[in-house]
Amino acid sequence: MKKIFAILLALVIVGSVFATGNSEGSDSYELTVITSGSYNWEKGEGYFDTGGHDTPQDLIFAEFEEKHPNVTVNYVIRDVTQGSMTVDALMEKGQIPDIWMDATGYFRDYLNAEYSLPLEQYMDVSVFEDWLVEPYTYGGHVYAIPIVNIGTGMAINTSMLDDIGYTLPDMGDWTIAEYIRLAKKLKASGQYVTTVFTQEGFGAWMYPWIYAFGGELYTDGDYSRVSINSPESRRALEFLQMLVEEGYAVPYPNEVDDDITVDLFTTGKIFSAIL
Repeated sequence: MKKIFAILLALVIVGSVFATGNSEGSDSYELTVITSGSYNWEKGEGYFDTGGHDTPQDLIFAEFEEKHPNVTVNYVIRDVTQGSMTVDALMEKGQIPDIWMDATGYFRDYLNAEYSLPLEQYMDVSVFEDWLVEPYTYGGHVYAIPIVNIGTGMAINTSMLDDIGYTLPDMGDWTIAEYIRLAKKLKASGQYVTTVFTQEGFGAWMYPWIYAFGGELYTDGDYSRVSINSPESRRALEFLQMLVEEGYAVPYPNEVDDDITVDLFTTGKIFSAIL
């Protein structure tokens, strides 16, 4: 994943400089890049030649500046505790970043001709499925492209099943009702089926449960209207509440977060975790 990210970031930088009309031989230019965090070399030791740089981003920017000596990269990490305020302040000052790689919700208000480039004029956006670029398309112009830096799925601990005499059904039969049946068996043996974590609010790791019940976060692709109050979404929330109240999930969800969930799962304290 880090290699894909590195290649993509390098391509985005090149595209941004091209779009602004700067290249070798032109005036010097400062390229501002904003992200919500920095990758590190963890688990990449021996795979990358770090070049003595602390992060993959630092390496990419150093190599880019070496090839384009007239360009200086100004790398800004958005303070995630302040939401979009870091970038909002820059925008207010007229200091529009050249590249902003982040969660969609933070930059949606800036997807317009005043702040963003129509990317279809600089790259082939048809390589993306229509539904992937639709959230970033306004007035017939594509102002952002998706990147894949995370995937969500349910991890399960099959070794816990032998103790309770349960066999996983075929995927087509792996239903909510079956999940509850398993939860009852686990509870009877003093174990939990999962966590419901809301320490920092109802986070994105919990969203798959909404879709499992046929709910949506937004109404029919209208990203200005949240549909969390739909019957389907309410059933999902009631299901999660039931898991806690019936003792199937770890108690006190307001004291549980994703890190605690990972720890509980990897130490065999819960059967499943959406990660």
